[in-house]
Amino acid sequence: MKFAAPLIAMTAAVVVVGSALAQTPAANQPAASQPPGFAAPPRIDTPAAPAAASAAEHTETTAAKTGKTGRDVYIGGYVTMDADCKVGKQPTVEFTTQPANGVLKKKRDAYNLRNAPGGRKCLGISPDGLAVIYASKPRFKGEDSFAYTITFGDGRTRTVKATVNVQ
Repeated sequence: MKFAAPLIAMTAAVVVVGSALAQTPAANQPAASQPPGFAAPPRIDTPAAPAAASAAEHTETTAAKTGKTGRDVYIGGYVTMDADCKVGKQPTVEFTTQPANGVLKKKRDAYNLRNAPGGRKCLGISPDGLAVIYASKPRFKGEDSFAYTITFGDGRTRTVKATVNVQ
């Protein structure tokens, strides 16, 4: 019974490494001496093949807002925070399409977690986020649109296509 625990740990290691090395013959046996259809078990001392680099996740979303002429309209706020309420690197925003009848600006903003998805468990924390603000030209009324891309600290990106109805 003394060997039961190490054997279980070694089996777990084989499962992790096994998928990458299942077809590798043992080092002390040439491949030709194995019967057809036989695959040698993976060796624990052989390093696993490196994992393929996965493409960073990219999402697209839309935003529709209503505002008054010449006034700031809050479009969205962004912050990086993990499941344990630890604040990460602040996201960056790049304006990809400018509005025809207004201006966009970025502003540091204390993020309110009250209405954030999953944010209720982090209510005592007020992370410093980044807000996107739109302001129309004076006396402009109508619809204006623009787009921007947010890049989060972990490499994820999100493109936002926004429309503002200025009244």
